[in-house]
Amino acid sequence: MPDKILVVDDHSETLKVVSFILEQHGYQVVSARSGVEGLTLAETVRPALIVLDVMMPEMDGLEVCRRLRARPEFNHTPILFFTVKALVDDKWAGFQAGADDYLTKPTDPSELARRVKTLLVRSRDSAEEVAGMAGVDTLEADDQSIETGVPGPTGPYHLKPAGDNCLIVVTGVRGGVGTTTVAVNLAATLADEGEETILVDMDMNQGHVGLYLNQKIHTGLNELTRCSAKEISQQLPYHLVEDSKHLRLLLTRPNLDDALPMLNSEQAVNLVQALLLESRYVVLDIGRGLRAEWRPVVQLADHIIVCTRPERVAMTATREFLKSLTYSLATGGTLHVLLIFSETENRLPQAAVEDFLDHPLLANIFMSRQDMAQSIQRAMPLVRLRPESWAAGIFREISNKMVSYLVDSEF
Repeated sequence: MPDKILVVDDHSETLKVVSFILEQHGYQVVSARSGVEGLTLAETVRPALIVLDVMMPEMDGLEVCRRLRARPEFNHTPILFFTVKALVDDKWAGFQAGADDYLTKPTDPSELARRVKTLLVRSRDSAEEVAGMAGVDTLEADDQSIETGVPGPTGPYHLKPAGDNCLIVVTGVRGGVGTTTVAVNLAATLADEGEETILVDMDMNQGHVGLYLNQKIHTGLNELTRCSAKEISQQLPYHLVEDSKHLRLLLTRPNLDDALPMLNSEQAVNLVQALLLESRYVVLDIGRGLRAEWRPVVQLADHIIVCTRPERVAMTATREFLKSLTYSLATGGTLHVLLIFSETENRLPQAAVEDFLDHPLLANIFMSRQDMAQSIQRAMPLVRLRPESWAAGIFREISNKMVSYLVDSEF
């Protein structure tokens, strides 16, 4: 049975042309001449993909897209904007609204057909992957409970040998430099390569990891603040959330008004020590800057990754932050800098950046704003959504470096 595609455009000639092109490629096409009609038809026909114009009367395409994404049944339906609006800001607005792809008019018919086919294939692959992971995770969780005593209601949790572990702290000088993105993708890469990993949202104000991965936080780091330092190791296993076969999460709720309690230094150190007994790799997202309570934790780190962007304020702040880490923490860990940039930012020469920071770069990472918008929309790390992307390759290189450091230290 052919895939059903809904085309929404107020221009009748465009509707005819797009419908003809898609029908020539074997698709069944349903069309709507307004945003309101498009929403109604989407509910009725449940299309496999939606082609959407932006500029329409009554309700524009951005609002149609937002309303579709607000409905659970359309969370994963591919949406392709096909419009004359071609500015970078227009495209960013489209992806922010929830689009999977953005194509400007006029275009070659074969390009439109190629984009539609790619989105449909990707959607099917993603659905199969999620279904497969759900089945595998359930079976493996059951097996693990039997073989290792990972916590049931009363059972103890399995302890890794002391020293056979690695603590990675990810931070940045300010919001928006990519700290959570790096922490999430690095943890996912380590886990996907078979390394037991725990990702901890230790930025106890923003709660960005849970938001990024669209996790409903029923328990987590907030509850551990009620424990004494000694009780944390006993309670920790009950607050970890399974993400995938080798990755678990310790999440925190957003706490922008400081209504929730925070960990103190002693609790934080005991928490990290318990995490390192629980997993070979622990990745901490501590957000921006360095809270006084986290300083003892950072001193325990094997690797400290500082994220920055190629613009003046971020670079200057990073240079001062690196000086602070180098001279005041007396950490034995390795200090790294990651430079993250997108289409709208200049890629600065690596030598110039290193000279300005007086510190070598671990890597330059280009992250497409389109890919990142889709990653957040689908609540999936970029390295899983786009495993073939350049950014995913860089994360694999960084992961391999972290692994090689740990392996070398064991000999």
